[in-house]
Amino acid sequence: MLIKCSIYKVCKESAKFSTQVYDVEKREHKRVVDITNQNQSTGHIRNKALSYIDITHFRLSDDGEWLVTVERRDDGFVTPENRLKFWRKEEKTEYTMKTCVDPPHAKLTTSLSLGITTEPTAVTTSTDCTVKVWGCGDEEDSWTQRQVLRHRHGPAYSSLISGDGSVVVVGYKGLVVLYGTASWDVKAEVPQSVGRLDQIFLSGYYLLTSSRDLISVWNLTSLSLCWEVSANISYILALPDKTFLAFVSRKSVTDAFLFGVKSAAPLAVHKFVCPGVVEGACLVTREDGGEMVVMLNSEHELYTLSHTAPPPLATSEREHQDTATIFTHLLKISSPPAALPELRHNSTATVASSVLNVSSNALPPLSAICANVLSDFLPQKVVHSN
Repeated sequence: MLIKCSIYKVCKESAKFSTQVYDVEKREHKRVVDITNQNQSTGHIRNKALSYIDITHFRLSDDGEWLVTVERRDDGFVTPENRLKFWRKEEKTEYTMKTCVDPPHAKLTTSLSLGITTEPTAVTTSTDCTVKVWGCGDEEDSWTQRQVLRHRHGPAYSSLISGDGSVVVVGYKGLVVLYGTASWDVKAEVPQSVGRLDQIFLSGYYLLTSSRDLISVWNLTSLSLCWEVSANISYILALPDKTFLAFVSRKSVTDAFLFGVKSAAPLAVHKFVCPGVVEGACLVTREDGGEMVVMLNSEHELYTLSHTAPPPLATSEREHQDTATIFTHLLKISSPPAALPELRHNSTATVASSVLNVSSNALPPLSAICANVLSDFLPQKVVHSN
């Protein structure tokens, strides 16, 4: 997955998960950070299959100060291990773990969101039918549990903290619930036609939800459905201008659709942005002030998408050269051939005179020259003798 501010990629190399840091503008791989720091093989288990820790969720704050991870290890024999870790940046790219919650939930952690309410806040959801709110004070580095939310719809699968921190949105099975962070009471409930949502977005008074094959937009003032579109969606990226970039899988490639919440008609379509399926994307600001979208596909490859037109192939006009000069350069001739004498238009008699070097009065008439030639084409006379 890709996170705003810094570019991270969580991937599996040699059956071991790690966090990799990239500079996408310089196209350089910066460093690899082992945030699990476990799974060391010992002599008595070398011939047995190892169960590695899976980083299931990964979030970075907008200012890059806090990093939150959820990891899980399940070998199928003992109780699965679940940990919620909070990391703080100490140097430019160094993060130090400040709090580890083991376990954060009794069952599988299904989502993680990070934002700011009255303090840095994280929200986790689980299949144990609880939604937990975690907070960190201004003068402390430790995170503690602030609230536990429950709903009659049971398990929750997605969550979101609004940009101003006033609302927390939780996606339950077939229902989206909006909680006010001031008193943590229910502000609104929006029914959904799908059981499980992958992503939730707030854009003004509109609620956008997405699953693998459906995008829905709701008006929160009237709690009415604005529009729905069916598509094979792998990921949606929210842009600063309140538009969205949806990545739609098509066979073995991915197309990108730019749209707004007020209409289902796309504002722009980008065909074949990358091969495979896009699993994550983020918006990066370049040093020159421009912006580009960085995408991570299912093959753990990074691709970029920019609206800036590429520079022209030729920036200066080419000088005209004659054919003789061009062939001189191509054939690497030391000196160009001598210029051909200029031909002037002359009459037919003058040209013939120069060729035969005789006067025009001495030339035979044309009928005399062609008489023998033309006589060959004439049929011979047949004389019959009596």
